[in-house]
Amino acid sequence: MTLEMTCPVCHAAFIPPDDAPAYPPDGSVAVCVTCADVVVWNATSGWQVPDPADKAELLQLQPVIDSLMEIRQWHDQRAKDRQDLCTLISYGLMAGLTVPDIVETLLEDGFHRHPHDEGDN
Repeated sequence: MTLEMTCPVCHAAFIPPDDAPAYPPDGSVAVCVTCADVVVWNATSGWQVPDPADKAELLQLQPVIDSLMEIRQWHDQRAKDRQDLCTLISYGLMAGLTVPDIVETLLEDGFHRHPHDEGDN
């Protein structure tokens, strides 16, 4: 029997580390990077959403809190990067560059965060 390795909430695939076993131990807890929901592994049915009372307890565990904070920071940084890219593209268009020129410049120079933004995670 093959169990689904997807989030039961948003159906995003869980990709375990290379050194992880095929399936996690029964009762393992994970936080989905896509939807940030907490799920629990059941050895017979795969990832499941815990009961509300159990979920409330899980949300108080420090590893779960840390994971949620890291996911939030990742999503915030991604949104900021997207806004920065939109701004760069807008400036390029206002300067009279063509879209291929803008893309080529971004690919050649790379998209780099400003040094003063490095600590803003």
